[in-house]
Parts: sequence; C-alpha cells; structure tokens
Amino acid sequence: MVASAETLIYIRVKDRQPEYWAPAGAVPISETTYRVSSIVGGDTLEFGIGELVRCENRCFPDGSEAMVAVAPAEPI
Repeated sequence: MVASAETLIYIRVKDRQPEYWAPAGAVPISETTYRVSSIVGGDTLEFGIGELVRCENRCFPDGSEAMVAVAPAEPI
C-alpha cells in the first residue's frame, strides 16, 4: 500500500507550445497511479482535480526529473 500523503506531480498545460508542465498536488494510489488533489495557478491543464492519472518519471531538457501525468488511469 502506498502512503496517502500529497506529493508533487506535473500536468501538461493544454494548448501551450512549446510543451509546458505545471505543478499539481496528487495523492498516490499505487506506484504509478495518482489522484489529482490540487492545482497550482490558473492554467488549463490536461487533467483536473479528482481525476486518476498514470504517472511516469520524466527527464526534462534542463536535466531535472519529475513525475508527470501521462494518461488517464483506470480505477483500482
């Protein structure tokens, strides 16, 4: 079982080029599934509060790494 503390993930901002990822709070459900719990800022994101998302670790061009939401997730 994964701890239920909120953690930071990144969600793609809709209709923004080049690709841009905004921070969001999420509660881990499993190793790769999270429920979005809060959104930072006012951007329109690919996923919203309450949605289950599948996340993966991604390396960004600046060399940093973070968990990003890549697809909707099926309920567990």
